[in-house]
Amino acid sequence: MCLRGSAPFHLNLGGNSSPSLMSITYTIAKLSRTIMYNVRHMAAALLLAIGFSAFAADPEIAIEKRGDAFVIDATIDFPAPLRTAWDVLTDFDHMVGVLSNLTQSKITGQTGNKLQVHQEGTAKYGLFSYSFESDREIRLKPMRKINARQISGNTKSFFSVMELSENGTGTRGRYHAEVVPDSGIARTFGGPFIQHEIEEQFSAMVAEMLRRKALQLSSTLSPSGST
Repeated sequence: MCLRGSAPFHLNLGGNSSPSLMSITYTIAKLSRTIMYNVRHMAAALLLAIGFSAFAADPEIAIEKRGDAFVIDATIDFPAPLRTAWDVLTDFDHMVGVLSNLTQSKITGQTGNKLQVHQEGTAKYGLFSYSFESDREIRLKPMRKINARQISGNTKSFFSVMELSENGTGTRGRYHAEVVPDSGIARTFGGPFIQHEIEEQFSAMVAEMLRRKALQLSSTLSPSGST
């Protein structure tokens, strides 16, 4: 069997063509590195599948209607270390590559840990869809809390806070939001539509966290000095 990145290993112990001990040792060491490289890449792929399945089975989301507002409380266990979770949740300039319903996302202003973020996209629910855009003020307490408040956009009002804490080898997120929608879909379908949006967005973020975690694992454990 020949693994990716390794040459077939032939050991001839007879005649003048017998390899030197140094040659055998080098070849075995190279083969060992290649085996570990392949095993670790397999582990990274399993990490993506297992971690995402674990998350998908466990989100806790509660939605309550108060007048025109929907109040959302959610507890989410991200299968990634705090640093990775934070980096994904605050990567506003690259959020289009994370959330499929976004067509534009960019930081338009920043003063210290206070940001202004503009986003545009299309929300879908079954056969229905609507375009949206928003400008939000984001206040960060690094590695701990993300506060968001809508300045302008399709929604009548929006406020949210995400609090993060380490949870074993992962990260626990406690999310609270209050939103007064201004779209026909949200007003018609209410809680189920909002829950669908929350689950879809955080599932996409979890997938991105796992992708980055797998890349970090692969990079850290890849063989050095191999050709």
